[in-house]
Amino acid sequence: MVTAPDGVTLMWKEATKGDKINLESDSGDSENATAYAFCVLQSPTGQNAEIHLHFHHGVAFFLNGQRVYHKPRGYSDSYDRRHDMFSADLEAGLNRCLI
Repeated sequence: MVTAPDGVTLMWKEATKGDKINLESDSGDSENATAYAFCVLQSPTGQNAEIHLHFHHGVAFFLNGQRVYHKPRGYSDSYDRRHDMFSADLEAGLNRCLI
């Protein structure tokens, strides 16, 4: 939990919506804001995974503490959502993801 300069208290909230989360609509007023998502993926074996991301501006994807994907702000040429796909190696067991 953190208190913003305008006095608003911000905190993590759980979003359980299946396989998709919309950080823009879940975070409310998103002008000049950064939103984060954290999840744990369980894999029965070490394997390669295909990750799909949709985003407006910049995005970074961390897997088990390592940045495995990054597109800086301004990467997309238009305001339309950008769709990118990349591969990442999952470890057997639990894999921590931060977007």
